[in-house]
Amino acid sequence: MLRIERMTRDQVCKVLLVVCLVAGAIVIRYIDGNYYRTNYLTMARTMIYITLFTAWGVSVHRRVIQPQLRKYLVAISVFIVYWMFVRTVKYCIALNPLELRMLWYQYYIPMLMIPLLAVLLALSLGKTEHYRLPVGWNILFVPTAAFIVLVLTNDFHQLVFRFEEGKPMLDDYSTHEVGYLIILGWIILCAFVAIGIMIRKCHAPNPGKIRFLPLIPIVVTILYAILFYTGNHFINTYIPDVTVVYCLFFMVVFESCMMSGLIPTNSGYTTLFRASGISARITDCNYHVQYAAARTIEVEKSQMRKAKDGPVRIDSKTLLRSAPIQNGYIIWTEDVEEVEQVIEELEEAKETLAEHNYLERQNYETEKKIHQLREQNRLLSKIQIKTASQTESLYRLFEEYEKETDENKKRQILAKTAVLGAYIKRQGNLYFLSEQNPGMDSNEFYLALNETVANLELLGVEGGIFVEEGLLLDTKQVIAAYEHLERVIECLLDEIAAIYIRLKKAAEGVQLIVMIETPLQDERVKQMAHRSVYEDGQWTLVFYMDEGGAEHD
Repeated sequence: MLRIERMTRDQVCKVLLVVCLVAGAIVIRYIDGNYYRTNYLTMARTMIYITLFTAWGVSVHRRVIQPQLRKYLVAISVFIVYWMFVRTVKYCIALNPLELRMLWYQYYIPMLMIPLLAVLLALSLGKTEHYRLPVGWNILFVPTAAFIVLVLTNDFHQLVFRFEEGKPMLDDYSTHEVGYLIILGWIILCAFVAIGIMIRKCHAPNPGKIRFLPLIPIVVTILYAILFYTGNHFINTYIPDVTVVYCLFFMVVFESCMMSGLIPTNSGYTTLFRASGISARITDCNYHVQYAAARTIEVEKSQMRKAKDGPVRIDSKTLLRSAPIQNGYIIWTEDVEEVEQVIEELEEAKETLAEHNYLERQNYETEKKIHQLREQNRLLSKIQIKTASQTESLYRLFEEYEKETDENKKRQILAKTAVLGAYIKRQGNLYFLSEQNPGMDSNEFYLALNETVANLELLGVEGGIFVEEGLLLDTKQVIAAYEHLERVIECLLDEIAAIYIRLKKAAEGVQLIVMIETPLQDERVKQMAHRSVYEDGQWTLVFYMDEGGAEHD
């Protein structure tokens, strides 16, 4: 069943205080209007209202949760206070017609802004804390600002108020022009739009609260307006101050929105805490209970004090815990029976898993070692097959070295073995890299080429290398390029005078260019290259590799 939450004693006192202040202000107006007619009583009555509206604005800022609603409500309270202030200055301080007229014009600043802010606030009612109105709604400020400027500049055009010639330019001697009718229509339109939106949102479901509560002050204010403008004697005698009534109307309407829940407020925590499903209590610094949930269990103060230093076991399945808060403590109980049972089960599962994981880890390490050995054997077998001819050549050179007696020739043989050994080592490295990563930086290939050329220099061969930096090459292309180069070098090894190598990335793949100075025109060299030219004792050989390292046919 829908209901309004019961008002606390503090809330009842505040409502009674507001009623007393308004009643006192009405009494002061009655006395001032019928007996004394002094500015002091008028200012006292106005100060009551200004104090009331200011206090309401401060209260709104403290209670309203949603930032957008808080901003609009505080702005409305500021305009209400401004309206009352201007009205007080006009009737109690201002003397000459210009001052009176300018203060009168300023009435229309709050008269235009408050209904507009009411529309924006009504659009935001019932939304979440993080809701923000779309930027497009700010267009409503444009006509409102234009109307304010139109009123403040009325002396220049008199499109809002026209004054009788020969009489003081005051509101008593003015007539309403078309501008006034447009402004009045805009104020009425904003007011009815705001009321309509509130009425629609009051019918939205909200369990636990009556959302049509704001309609009560709206209906009362409409009834007041009808009675006032129809000349009701009681209204015109005792409550004739339309400005004050409308300001109170706005305050009461939006206060009722907060009471009904349309505007989320920072209140009702005592009821919420009592109705919560937790077993907790809030105490002061001396452990006197201030708030207690319905499900909380009774505990001794001595136990609550002990809980300050750590959990206290009340019985076999309940723990008492405590945490400091501002000016006190929050103390709660925990049912740990199921938790302890789960912990025991987890401990048993942990031991079982530990044994299982140990066996699995041992099996994994064994399988990992076997796999590594198989992989190493596979790569070694692959490298041995790819470098079989170079290995055979090494054995042959070692035999020649053993038989040779000439020291110069022995050095030549050792230099050749260095060239072959460098190729076997570097090609093996390239194969290992190809298994780890399909791509290779061109600098890695440069190291292999540089070692080969450096060993050729032991044979008196001049050499040079150029490899484009920063290229990401396919490892298979690099291996193929190195194989081509080794074939050529082995074929011309005894007759090479100089060698220059260039590796570059071409549109069709990798291009290896080898220039060798040698008197030997071996036809086998032509068969090793895709394009070959021999001129003036120099071979220029070009090898092409497709992506993936495969040779062109």
